[in-house]
Amino acid sequence: MTDTPATLTALGHPPGIPRLLPGDTWAQVSEAVLHEACCFPAPGELLRQAGDLAEGSPRFCTFESPKGVQLLVRGIGRFWVDPSGVDIRYQLEDGCPEQDAMHVLTGPVIGMAMQLAGKVVLHASGFVFGGLAVAMSAPSGMGKSTLCAAFGRAGYRLMADDMLVLDAGPDRLVARSYVPQIKLWDDSVGAFGEAADGFVPVLSWIEKRKVLVNDRWGTVANGAFPLGAVYMLRPSSSPETTLAITALAPAQAVLHVLAGMYMPETLRGARSVAALDAATRIANSVPVRVVSYYRSFENLPAIRDAIVRDAEGIACRGE
Repeated sequence: MTDTPATLTALGHPPGIPRLLPGDTWAQVSEAVLHEACCFPAPGELLRQAGDLAEGSPRFCTFESPKGVQLLVRGIGRFWVDPSGVDIRYQLEDGCPEQDAMHVLTGPVIGMAMQLAGKVVLHASGFVFGGLAVAMSAPSGMGKSTLCAAFGRAGYRLMADDMLVLDAGPDRLVARSYVPQIKLWDDSVGAFGEAADGFVPVLSWIEKRKVLVNDRWGTVANGAFPLGAVYMLRPSSSPETTLAITALAPAQAVLHVLAGMYMPETLRGARSVAALDAATRIANSVPVRVVSYYRSFENLPAIRDAIVRDAEGIACRGE
């Protein structure tokens, strides 16, 4: 395979990786170049282990050495990102499902490439409000994708789900659009009146669906937008929880934003310093709020509207 920019339209060339999202690129957020490879260096130190660890089940492991970072994914393949974050090598296992390869490439592999390249990546969904990017950050499984879908279904322009990439701008950080899709569990798809089996699974072994942003699910906000606010989502399983949005002082905001980085457990050395610097800049330049609420599908419109009202207030006050 020749060295070509790693765009999603070019992903049809490697074996087993289709043109699933024609016209959309990860080149908007990463300069990484993708290659097939037949040999890799020694993996190095284990950084992260995730997924179902039962015998024979898919398993994600991330290693780091002076020669870069490697991700080994049982049932999918292995991926090697050079220390600069601009060179990605991969080797897929025979029979690897197409959606599995795409998920790993556009998620943890590109996420690691951006970390190594010194970019700031929030574990957040994003939408555009008043010409500014609004980030909604939460750990995995906390419902940020479902809330993102609620904004999309209400007609808001969506920037990203799961990974929101930030660049330094002249006055404030700038957020960039990424893959125009939302990853929803089957019950979340059903809560919006859609049939889950009408969507491709995110991964072949889980009941989570890849929902492409379209007329029914909002519109795509292509390009870059100044970061306007960050909302840290803190759902509760108790119906007694009152919906509330609380402003954080800069010192508190730094810790919340740092914890809300994409794959924070893989931040090491210079990457951790860059993440701390970025969290400090975010905390000192834009409002950071905690949103507390009872987590339920019925509560989604109220949560969405509360965030919109708060964002309107930020705009009016010029925070």
